[in-house]
Amino acid sequence: MSETKFSLTQVAVNRPITTLMMSCVVLLVGAISLNGLSVDLMPDLSYPTLSVVTIYPGAGPEEIETLLTRPIEQSLASVTGVEQLTSESMEGSSTVRVRFTWGTNLDAAVDDIRQQLDKLRNSLPETIEAPYVRKYDTADSPILLMGVQSDLSAARLTTLAEQVILPRLEQLDGVARVALRGREERVIHVELDRGRLQARGIGVNQVLEGIRSGNVTQPAGDVRQGNTNVLVRNRGEFNNLEDLRNAVISHEADAIVRVRDVAEVVDGLKEKTELTRVNGQPALMIYVFKQAGANTVLVSDQVHQTVEELNQELTDAIVTIRQDNADFIRESISNIQLSAAWGMGLATIVLILFLHNLTSTLMIAIVMPFSVIATFVLMYFQGFTLNIISFGGLALGIGLLVDNSIVVIESIFRYREEGCSSRDAAIRGTSEVAGAITASTLTTLIVFFPLLFIQGMTGLLLNQLAWVVSFSLSCSLLASLTITPVMAAYWLRSNSTQSAGTTTTTRFHWNPLFWFHQFNRIVIHGLESAYAFLLRLTLRFAFPTLCLLCLIASASVGLYPLIDAELLPKTDEGSITVTMSMAPGINLDQLNAQAIEAEHRIMENTPELVTIAGFIGGDADDSDRWNRAYFRVRLVPRNERKESSEQIRTRIESALVGLPGCRVS
Repeated sequence: MSETKFSLTQVAVNRPITTLMMSCVVLLVGAISLNGLSVDLMPDLSYPTLSVVTIYPGAGPEEIETLLTRPIEQSLASVTGVEQLTSESMEGSSTVRVRFTWGTNLDAAVDDIRQQLDKLRNSLPETIEAPYVRKYDTADSPILLMGVQSDLSAARLTTLAEQVILPRLEQLDGVARVALRGREERVIHVELDRGRLQARGIGVNQVLEGIRSGNVTQPAGDVRQGNTNVLVRNRGEFNNLEDLRNAVISHEADAIVRVRDVAEVVDGLKEKTELTRVNGQPALMIYVFKQAGANTVLVSDQVHQTVEELNQELTDAIVTIRQDNADFIRESISNIQLSAAWGMGLATIVLILFLHNLTSTLMIAIVMPFSVIATFVLMYFQGFTLNIISFGGLALGIGLLVDNSIVVIESIFRYREEGCSSRDAAIRGTSEVAGAITASTLTTLIVFFPLLFIQGMTGLLLNQLAWVVSFSLSCSLLASLTITPVMAAYWLRSNSTQSAGTTTTTRFHWNPLFWFHQFNRIVIHGLESAYAFLLRLTLRFAFPTLCLLCLIASASVGLYPLIDAELLPKTDEGSITVTMSMAPGINLDQLNAQAIEAEHRIMENTPELVTIAGFIGGDADDSDRWNRAYFRVRLVPRNERKESSEQIRTRIESALVGLPGCRVS
């Protein structure tokens, strides 16, 4: 055997057991890495945007603009990396949104903003609440929406949800927080009688102090009983309304003034600032938010299981999952997996048609999944997730994975035809083309190299695509230089001079493979004849052929401006969002009246509707929602409706014409 220039192949062929064990290790680590990869719809997009929210109760929009928004904007403009400032001044609150350049360290930016706010604090009104910084994260959007239905009163249902349902959901792995919307909170009202207060010379603050001091539990030391110390506590907390009514406010001579003497104690509900409905009926809604980086599908599966357990345990309430973002993720990932599997299968069929050799095809077919599984290792350590972008990169790379192995197999067969042994042919054939396939792979990788330097959201999306394709092609190159020649050396043992297009099945006329190869020869011969005819024709008329190609290329370039451009293609997720924004200061009843009208129009014009969840207004922590209503419309699956969600969205938009502030997305 002659000296070879490429030692990696020689080492692999001469040590097949080592090569096999290393391959098994890669497959094992790849399987473990695949199990550890999070599944999501898109890559983790950390938008470089922060919001500074300041609450100023009772202040109007003009006061908010003058006293809060403008000073805060001027102060934040000096923060490093700020690209754009936008603000919104509304009744009772100021929101300043700060957009930074992509690549800015948001944690450092938060510290800078807080330092600026601390410097500004003394010049702001004293009665405002301390400004807080809100960082936008994709995890801030709920992944599940659930409804709780019951015959219980709204207040008791709220208590049940807060004490039983929410704690069970919050303890699940991957759940960041659980939010309750549409709650009814119990409040004890102490309604003071001004006349009775004046008659006894008691002020409001005195009543408050009396209630506060009477509703405490204090330690009273300990008492020694034999060898044991007993802790003594003075329990003074109110256990019922009667305890509150009997609370002492003051002692004057022999007269004791209690709460019941100057006020009426009423068991009531807190004034509502938001309403929630499902399919037009009042309901309690639960949002589930996942932790950043958590597996969306895994979190969804856990929530589904917990909901089933809760429904078995609860006798007076039913928890229903109204919307699950993981459903679309499962469907999207499944479609890409199916497409990749089809691509791999079709590539194998094409190899059989053109190579005419099942053994060669099997060797190449083994390299494809090996390269894909090995790619999962690199994805795991790079911190990627399984999403439509990374899976798209794998699907894109599958068609390129077989090229190197095909070249290696053909080179090995050529040396086999010359009479070399299987091992000698594997080493010499692979070494001969090693430089060529390495250069070919590098030229393909260079095409994706510039994608790594794109900035902004586009860069975050294409970055994973470029890395995954590069990973898979690199693994394919390594496999073609090691695994493929090892398999060829030990599977292609025959020293006959048959080519890759000949098999021993030709002698068995009863074998179906014989007729397959006969048919295949006819097809391939026809393709070769057609190609030869076209080649002779183009060579004979070379100049007209070049002119025709230039004309086609010019026409293609001319059509480019007519192609619509968008960051991401529109997808049919089976859900539509309707937003209604009214004038600041509108009360909840007026907002609800408009929301009911919008709700009715949506339900009447959307027969494909499964669920419509409405959120009207917002709580004290959501001041930017006080004048807004949101509707989430869930549609039947795509195969059960004739129109796409985009067509239905247009229909809903037309139905809402005339209602102020409606936006459909």
